[in-house]
Amino acid sequence: MAEVSGSRSHRLVFIDVLRGLAVLGMVEAHVVNACLGPDWRRNPLFTLLDMTNGFVAVAFLFCAGAGFWLGFERKGDEYRRYGPAFRRFLGRAGLIILLSYSLHLPAGSLRSLLALPDERLQRIFKPDILHVIGLGLLLALGLAMLVRSRRVLVGGCAAAAAAIFFLTPLVHAWDPSATLPPALAPFFCSPPRVRFGLFPWLGYFFAGAALTAGFLGARDVVGRRRWYLWAGLGTALVTVVLKASGFTFFGETQWWISSPGHCLYRTGLVAAGFALLYGINGWLSRRPLGGVLQRCGQEALFVYYWHLVIVYGTIYNPGLRHLSQARWNPVAVALVTAALIPLMYGTAMMWRDYKLEDHRRARWTLAVALVFFVLIFILRPGG
Repeated sequence: MAEVSGSRSHRLVFIDVLRGLAVLGMVEAHVVNACLGPDWRRNPLFTLLDMTNGFVAVAFLFCAGAGFWLGFERKGDEYRRYGPAFRRFLGRAGLIILLSYSLHLPAGSLRSLLALPDERLQRIFKPDILHVIGLGLLLALGLAMLVRSRRVLVGGCAAAAAAIFFLTPLVHAWDPSATLPPALAPFFCSPPRVRFGLFPWLGYFFAGAALTAGFLGARDVVGRRRWYLWAGLGTALVTVVLKASGFTFFGETQWWISSPGHCLYRTGLVAAGFALLYGINGWLSRRPLGGVLQRCGQEALFVYYWHLVIVYGTIYNPGLRHLSQARWNPVAVALVTAALIPLMYGTAMMWRDYKLEDHRRARWTLAVALVFFVLIFILRPGG
């Protein structure tokens, strides 16, 4: 496929802005979830905030799917030739999955890990949103390698999203631990056992890829933007009306967790937001805030990973959750969030500048750091 032109890339600022908004929203949501005291959680304002924060992860996955499609449009031919871009893609997907597992390590060394009882050892297999993104990238690439037609590929992504949404109630009613090994079963579990199972979350990734492809492939982008806006809002409205009427999808038991209607509700509103941001794309391109959000979106993986290390901690550091004991008031939570966001942005920009100065050196730095971490983990004595 042809390279995206400079003018076209300029028109796609809004996708990075949406990703930036999503990852900064995740910083806020995770600080609130980890640190806010239980008394404040009974406040109706917290319920409203919690509902709003529910769209953050959806938008993040939607943008991951959009990012896959943008990369495939530029480098699809090289992927299919198994060229350097194909190997870099696999490396990035593998890195995302590796980072997700590192966040769930229940012990600080290999010896300690092997000595853990099974119930604690299984913590490492608990999936999070990075697992969903990494697996989504690999599955989408596999589909793209099999399908040569752009139209069929877009249809395949849309069909994958729909299938995942509508199969979610059935998957959530299934007990995967009875038939799947411990390393795979959590990917098919439902809340509260697992927050980010593949069903329905992987559907938002494929929805982002399909809707972005449909947007970029339109001859009349402005008309397609209006269509996305009204179709997205209409879809959300229809699903709410169906819920209010008592309609349930096959196998549905909990609307907020496993209903295909809820999945379509979220997807519709995120698609409408996608269209709204494109409508102000020119304004965003000329404003400092747009530039900040765009750059933050471009370094979303850095911001996402390191803010989780700070907020929730790892086996090597306690994190804000341990420090707060989930007892802080809203003022303290707001102050910490207001301090953490610029910290994450500033360090992400330092990493971005380092990559721009010498991308090869940055890749080697990352590779050496990963090897160093793995060696320490293997050689460190237990206890």
